[in-house]
Amino acid sequence: MKKSTIIIIIVFVLLVLVYLLFFTGTKGRKTTTIKDDFLAIDSARVNYIELEGRTGKVIMERQGEQWMITEPDPFEASEEMIGKLLSETRKSTVDNIISENPEKHALFEVDSITGTRALLKSTDGNQTEFIVGKMGSNFSTTYVKLPGSDKVYLVEGRLSNLYNRAPRDWQNKDIIKVNKEAIAGINLFHPEASLKISRAETGDTLPPMWKVEDLNSGRIIIADNQKIDAFLNTVSAFKTNDIITGDSLNVDFENPAFRVEVTLNDGSLVAISGVPKDEEETNYIIKRDDKDLLYSVYKGSARRLWKKLGELEIQEVPEGMNMGQPPVTMPHNMPAGQ
Repeated sequence: MKKSTIIIIIVFVLLVLVYLLFFTGTKGRKTTTIKDDFLAIDSARVNYIELEGRTGKVIMERQGEQWMITEPDPFEASEEMIGKLLSETRKSTVDNIISENPEKHALFEVDSITGTRALLKSTDGNQTEFIVGKMGSNFSTTYVKLPGSDKVYLVEGRLSNLYNRAPRDWQNKDIIKVNKEAIAGINLFHPEASLKISRAETGDTLPPMWKVEDLNSGRIIIADNQKIDAFLNTVSAFKTNDIITGDSLNVDFENPAFRVEVTLNDGSLVAISGVPKDEEETNYIIKRDDKDLLYSVYKGSARRLWKKLGELEIQEVPEGMNMGQPPVTMPHNMPAGQ
């Protein structure tokens, strides 16, 4: 090989190295040299979450097996919401540096006014802190910045919707939350019906079935499996649209408009009572027997519990099936079904 050719090759290689070092810029640069593990948390060890943004500040701490909101006011935290936040954070990856210009922080909503500061601590003493901005243009990414740094990162993950929430959004909204397979029976009382729903006694060769007894007429039917399964889904995961705080409401639950009693396989009982919130009955106030909280639900949500015998698609009772069950007494002052 000629000496001139060797020199040309060497010069070309040097030019390529110079280009890679000085002309690629910061935009779009892969974060191989940055601290790209600040989102790599061990979700099972996280026991402290602090979020502060435009809608306020909330602190949540794991106390035993239960997550609790400790600031601004003590309250049960939503295990489901926290689980989604930690899961999405753990699987998110820091991708590119989008900007190092502090004047663009407001554009990406990672400044002190529009961003949400997040602090996560673990039982092993580790912690991570970052600022969550707005969603990226493809709706599956989020702009994130570290405190004290001008660099804005594009993160693969839907963090914006999870972190940028008001403190009350983290409250546990479950009125009833049980495994539907653990439900042994339901007593249902409302102005249109009074029903006892329970598992039917079937032989080994028959599939699981549910029977429904009208407590006013004494009529017993076998419920359609799909209809009863949909109803069990509703009862086992019944949520509120809002939690009522304060003592301003004088609510009488001695004469409720409706009542639902859920008996579990272990013999425990989860029972709720509901009364109209207003004369128009557009909302209902609900209370669990074992909690002092008051929940508000829309009329449509409440009436999803108001099943009638005919809505469960009556079928003939199979010959030889034992339908005998001890009678159920309606609670006092409950409205009689029509």
